[in-house]
Amino acid sequence: MDNANQPPEVSASQFRYDVPYYYGGPKAIESISSIAAPLLAGGAFAFIGIVLQQQDALRYPGVVLLISLAALLALIFAVQCGYWARQHSVMPWEIEQWWPDLPQQARLQRVRADWWQERADYLVWARRARLLFGAGVTLVWLALCVATLPIAADREFILRWIAASFCLVASILEAVWLMVSSKSIRSSILGRALSGPLVTPPPFTPPASPGSDQSNPHRSGRS
Repeated sequence: MDNANQPPEVSASQFRYDVPYYYGGPKAIESISSIAAPLLAGGAFAFIGIVLQQQDALRYPGVVLLISLAALLALIFAVQCGYWARQHSVMPWEIEQWWPDLPQQARLQRVRADWWQERADYLVWARRARLLFGAGVTLVWLALCVATLPIAADREFILRWIAASFCLVASILEAVWLMVSSKSIRSSILGRALSGPLVTPPPFTPPASPGSDQSNPHRSGRS
């Protein structure tokens, strides 16, 4: 197909794809949805069983139970959202392998159309998985915070208040990291201070060609 007969949109942007903000984003989503979230969900499930059996040792057993259940639900939903995200995690050349018999221009348009749709669906489910995982971890820390509050018969009153304070600080930090991980906030001054500085690469010097003077230090430099 001649380029002159192509639609303007195709000829102007036929090789444009959406560059990911995090190059390792798909692997990170797969990690939290297949390893971290199930592990924490199992811990939250076991913790709920302990709460039901040891209610007298807790100051607010009902609150701990509700927060733990909320954390368990968030982590399970994070696993499910990660599963849906992985279904749409694909690269353009992987899609192209499914259409070997199409003409070049038709294959290019089909790959671009499918990839943009897959990319949009992936971003939706990946964002849900990330938010639910962060919310689940935050709720786990809150549940531990309430669970460690001292009761009237506690002999280590001060130590349990310190432990509760640690868990509360951890939950706040987790919530802050969850907000900072978004693109808009991460680009701010606060986001860069928490996530890391912007790095300017050193100047790039292209390698000298084999026939240039710089490649041979023994040449006198005179013509």
